[in-house]
Amino acid sequence: MDFLERANSFITQCKIDDEQQGYAGIHALKKSNYQNFTDLIKNAPDLAALLIRDYLYFDLLDALFPTSENLKLVISNIKSVKIIDNTLIINGETFPYLNV
Repeated sequence: MDFLERANSFITQCKIDDEQQGYAGIHALKKSNYQNFTDLIKNAPDLAALLIRDYLYFDLLDALFPTSENLKLVISNIKSVKIIDNTLIINGETFPYLNV
């Protein structure tokens, strides 16, 4: 499953959970009418970035780096995620990977 499929699955599950609970867990997602992730990037990039930062970071990193061979660095902390002009910018702390 690629990242967009995972993100869309997350959004679908949020909608189901919200309907069952009777309230929105992520109010901005409900307000966006649970748009698919591609549409969120276009229409609500701040919300798409928030979803990555708070919920989907592992899915994104797993899709980008599916293998654990030849590691060069460890991502310790994601401080911010932004989407500007369809470009994803992730800032955080990394450390060199030391295979000891």
